[in-house]
Parts: sequence; C-alpha cells; structure tokens
Amino acid sequence: MEKSFFLQGLKRTLKKGTSSGRFSHTYSEVLSLNYTIRFFFFIFIFLLLFSGLVYSKGNKEAEEIIAPVYGLGDQMFEINAGLFIPLFFQATDGSTSSTNLSLGGGGSLGWSAFLAQQFSLGAELGGMFNISPLKRVLIHIPITAKIGYMFRVYPVDIIPRFSTGIVFTKLQEELYVGPILKPGVTAVYNINTEWAVGLNVMYWWLPQFYTDEDLKDDTRFGNFLEVSLSGVYHF
Repeated sequence: MEKSFFLQGLKRTLKKGTSSGRFSHTYSEVLSLNYTIRFFFFIFIFLLLFSGLVYSKGNKEAEEIIAPVYGLGDQMFEINAGLFIPLFFQATDGSTSSTNLSLGGGGSLGWSAFLAQQFSLGAELGGMFNISPLKRVLIHIPITAKIGYMFRVYPVDIIPRFSTGIVFTKLQEELYVGPILKPGVTAVYNINTEWAVGLNVMYWWLPQFYTDEDLKDDTRFGNFLEVSLSGVYHF
C-alpha cells in the first residue's frame, strides 16, 4: 500500500475537518453519540428480550441447575455487542497522539471449544466503527483465533483471553490489512446449564508497519478498548 492509513489517511482527514471550521471535535462527538445511542438502543432491547426468554427457561429448569463441568469437545457460541473506545495512536519513538475519533460501537460472533476442563480454543469474526469529524466512518473487521482459561466461582466464570489474527481497516477508499492483538477478560454469569450472559473488556492493539524509506516514519500503533455484552450458549 502506498499511503499510511493512520497518519496520511486518517490524520489528514481529521485535520481537514477541524481546520475547515465546519466541524468541531465537540460536534463530531455529539453527532456520533446520536448514531451510537440509536445503535445500542436496539441492542439493549434485543438483550432485554433475550434475557427474559432465557430467565423464563431457567425458572422452569431450576430443579436441574447444577454447576456444569466442561471437558474435551464441549463448546460455546457467543454473540457480542458493545462500545468501541478510541484511546490513542503511538509512534515508533514512543510519542502518542489523540485519535480525534468519536465513541464507536460494534459486535462480533465467537465460537470456542474446550480442550480441557478449563482451557478453550476458538475463533471470532467482528466489526467495529468510529466516526471522524467529517462524518466519515472508520471500520475495523478482525478475524482472529483466541485462547481462554476459565476460573470458576459458580455461577460466575472469569475467562482471561488472548486473541490474534488479521484486521481489515478501512476509511473511505483507503484500506489497510494488518495484524491485531487482543488481550482481555470476560466475566460470564450462568443462568442455567445452557445459557449465560457476560461482559467483555478487550484491549485492541493495531500495529500498522511501513518499510519503505518514504513511509517508515508513518508506522503507527492504534490503541482501542472494547467494552461489550455477551449472550452465550453452551452445547
């Protein structure tokens, strides 16, 4: 790719929007919040209905609630949705700069299989977005493999996780494909032996490397935070 995404593409777009006077950082945040609030209103309604159905099923099966023990071949399917928080960009010399991006959001689908009672291996496909001052949408689409180790205090499971893979980052016509690292933790409350709800806190580290002499100073490391809710099905 001949252009640095974070520096030449994203930063040029953000600076242009700020210097033009047509958009301020405050205005972009308010605008973004309108989109984000609408998005998460529908997510909240979905999760509320989902929780109600699962809770009703859990009441009917109350007599058979037993702390499940996972083993080889047991699996989990997850639906996640939540907030995507831009933190900062970091250069190779260690200096940092503001992203000038709005609060964003998104979701993912995940699958895991247990290789032992507490150790799992899986995969995840997701999509996150933020909005620039010029109302341009920055999109991240990661495809990752993940490992997790479960600590049990039934009915709560605490799962430290680590994910890595590739991410497609796009702003209008500019596209960058690079690596992604996602350490984090998930807390899951088991409603019954099949269904659970949870909270994810995941740190996104997005390095974008350039080796050309003209672009090597444009190497940047994007830092974001995902805070999302989960609906989990065990089978």
